[in-house]
Amino acid sequence: MAVPASALTITRESEEANRALKLAFLGIFCFGFIVAPMAISAALNARREIAGDRTIGGLGKANAALVIAPAVLIVSVVGLILRVKGIGR
Repeated sequence: MAVPASALTITRESEEANRALKLAFLGIFCFGFIVAPMAISAALNARREIAGDRTIGGLGKANAALVIAPAVLIVSVVGLILRVKGIGR
């Protein structure tokens, strides 16, 4: 049985995916160790939302946030540790 084309149409973009990507980019420039976990959480919520309803788009944005945010988190935490130890001066 064929699936109707209307069932495969993206009708709206996930707001959570947009939020996740914005937070991931924000984390690059300021407070990455605070903002990056928020971006990861938002991206995972967006992926759950998109998986539950195939008419919602934004999977690429959610995946991009899941790539960017952990990298930002790692770099931010390492930078913070180096500053506290006095090595990063």
